[in-house]
Amino acid sequence: TTNPAGIQDDDSDSDCDEQVIIVPSYPSHSIQGTEPKNTSGDDLLYADFKKSQAELK
Repeated sequence: TTNPAGIQDDDSDSDCDEQVIIVPSYPSHSIQGTEPKNTSGDDLLYADFKKSQAELK
């Protein structure tokens, strides 16, 4: 998101940092599944994650 307010930008940044830490826990959970499904599974989870991210804002 491009916001003229610098403060909001900073806020988004730390939010992103927290989310980046959360994202890896999805793939490591997916490792239990089959390898080919792993990639598309991660993609779907990431897309879903980004959706809920947008809803939160």
